[in-house]
Amino acid sequence: MIQSPANRKINTIGCDSVVHTPYLSVLHGEFPWCLDNSEETSDSGDIVSSFDLVIADPTSNTKTSAQQKKIQERCHPNTSWISYTELFMKEHSSMLVFSPLESIGTYVDALLKAGLSYHTTYLWQKTRTEKSLDNNDPFLAILWASKGTPDSVPFVTETRLINRSLIATTNNSLSVIGNSEKSSLLQFLVQSFTKPEMLVLEPFTGDLELMAVCQKLSRYCLAISRKRSIVRQAERLLLQPLQQTA
Repeated sequence: MIQSPANRKINTIGCDSVVHTPYLSVLHGEFPWCLDNSEETSDSGDIVSSFDLVIADPTSNTKTSAQQKKIQERCHPNTSWISYTELFMKEHSSMLVFSPLESIGTYVDALLKAGLSYHTTYLWQKTRTEKSLDNNDPFLAILWASKGTPDSVPFVTETRLINRSLIATTNNSLSVIGNSEKSSLLQFLVQSFTKPEMLVLEPFTGDLELMAVCQKLSRYCLAISRKRSIVRQAERLLLQPLQQTA
């Protein structure tokens, strides 16, 4: 089982000595069940109430292909994971949920039932290129909720549209990580909601983009993925600093 990030013992996936601090850990499995180590230790909650920010994109975990079932899941997604996620959040921490527009109401209800404070939904207008990558709507909804009262408002809640000019203003002191619009968006969100050395949880990991952003920004990231290929890619990402200094 992974060690508690609160104790700065981060799982480095077999890399015993890394010159540059590895800020990412990856678990292969199904969230939240892969985080339950109650049968392995006397302490079943070594990472309970540990994370400062949760960034969840449940759509990356969807395997459905039938069009009718896919539409139904967009309107009525599975939200049972939200109540479990709340257990791993610190007081005053935030959760950001990436959602299709049709799923907003279902997610808001689930956030409130889990005891989280729902604040607002932001919209991200994807470029034509980004839209073509996932064949999805031109707008992505990003729901913001918190556990208790957030320590600070990251940016104006009335700014319902997160546009590229807003991101450019926030990211002007740091080069953009990656070439995609999504990478720029993730960098904007991580910078807005956290500070260096804080802990980020990504319960549904479909790629390395958030991990790369957290590594660059010195935020600890625990990513959970169904795909073994993601774990192998993360291993290679961790080995890069070793290869550069060999």
